[in-house]
Amino acid sequence: MAAVALEVNDAGLLLLREGAPRPQESPCLALFEDGVVLTGALAAARAYLSPRAVHDAYFDRLDLEPLGEHYPAGLRHADLAYAHLVSLAGELARDDEVFLAVPGSWSPERLALLLGVARAAALPVAGLVDAAAAAASLMIGTYPCLHVDLTRHRAVVSALRGGAERERGSVTATEGAGARAFEERLVHQVAAAFVAATRFDPLHSGPAEHALRGALPGWLRELRRAETCDASLAWGGREHHATLAREDLAGVTRDLQRTVAEQAKLLVPGGDARLFVSARVSGIPGLAARVGEVTGLDVVELPYDGAVVATLRQRDRLRHPGPALPFVTRLPAMGGLHAVQGATG
Repeated sequence: MAAVALEVNDAGLLLLREGAPRPQESPCLALFEDGVVLTGALAAARAYLSPRAVHDAYFDRLDLEPLGEHYPAGLRHADLAYAHLVSLAGELARDDEVFLAVPGSWSPERLALLLGVARAAALPVAGLVDAAAAAASLMIGTYPCLHVDLTRHRAVVSALRGGAERERGSVTATEGAGARAFEERLVHQVAAAFVAATRFDPLHSGPAEHALRGALPGWLRELRRAETCDASLAWGGREHHATLAREDLAGVTRDLQRTVAEQAKLLVPGGDARLFVSARVSGIPGLAARVGEVTGLDVVELPYDGAVVATLRQRDRLRHPGPALPFVTRLPAMGGLHAVQGATG
């Protein structure tokens, strides 16, 4: 029997099996095509070829309401979540046990529905934990802290009390300030850079736009190390080049940065607190630095797999017999992983 941690974030699912060197990532996209529902990487590969048939909010809006236009009558958000989880269930052995890490902003009703959908998809769920409390438990210290993360549609800020344990207190989630909103601004800025440099507009073709979006994370990683980077896209038999500047990309999302920072400021704990930011936050140019500036807290960048790594390490505290699983929001501070102090941008 092996333990498996699954972070459920509608920006993407992250699954880590005990003993595996790295997590398996699966984007939270669904596409209805030719009578079949595709999810994860299969849907992402065709998302910008059939954009009107793509759904990206079924975990964010997990409920039993019909999806409406472009989908068969009666198909619900929960059905898309079920299809996505079924695709992951095939990676598991029959006697594995699964521990779910979920944003603290989810309501008890959504958590209950998630458990029901996961079990219907043959995921043997043995524990349920707040993703922020899990990730923050990687850091040793008695100080209180804020944890800032992005889902696809929301910015989620969690306050965690100090002491020997990380106990999540207040949590807020701001709709419209999630990874998708940042990505859309960045994509259009990058496309404008290509137009200015080459007159090639990657947004005028679905496949070209798909290629740009696929390359964007790599360019953003380069811009975390340097002020500029050379972006290239092969299209139409030519290699198109544009220079991207970190400051330009940070500039087009400043209003969104301010929204997240002001949300975080409302929950700043007293004392010698720290600001923990997820990899989804530190990957956006300027965002982590802006939140640190507004809150006045030192920024600590958590590893991208922090929630699932911590969930596996804490599994003995999370395991609970019976169908009614408690939502664990308090865990001992363990340490054991290296985070990055400070933030660029």
